[in-house]
Amino acid sequence: TIPPLDQYIHSVTFSSFETMPKNYYTILVPNDQYFNQTYLYNGFPFTPTWTTIYYPNGSIAGYGYSTEFKGTVTISHNNVNGQIAVIVYGFMPYGGYGYIAGMKLTPINSDVHLSEISFTKKEYYVGEGEGVVIVFLERYFEVSSSVSVHLKVLLSQVATAKEGADY
Repeated sequence: TIPPLDQYIHSVTFSSFETMPKNYYTILVPNDQYFNQTYLYNGFPFTPTWTTIYYPNGSIAGYGYSTEFKGTVTISHNNVNGQIAVIVYGFMPYGGYGYIAGMKLTPINSDVHLSEISFTKKEYYVGEGEGVVIVFLERYFEVSSSVSVHLKVLLSQVATAKEGADY
């Protein structure tokens, strides 16, 4: 899924998972965001071979580039006013991960009231490791519509699991 343009940022720093043998990032630059084929990789200009991304009507939506990486990386648009999206992912023989590396958390459709839904303990679980917390929701029914999930944590509910354990 490509994030909404309102959520793109100028710069993001992210790290690979040391336990993953293959870690990748994809950078997306919208066509109207001062695209000149170069971005900053750890502060230095880098000009990769970009893939053009098209809208269904054939016009250019933007450009993307994917590559393998290790360690901690900072990716920035080379124009002070430019915005980018970065997606990080990795694979191993029996699993993988993926996440959006950085986003503005600007409310989208903030005038729309969203219903709140609570889940019972048997419908979800939380796993923690390497400084990351992942919430898993179990789906009981086939749903054909798209769903957005907003996670709200109250400070009184925050706790840390013992290493290797789930909540």
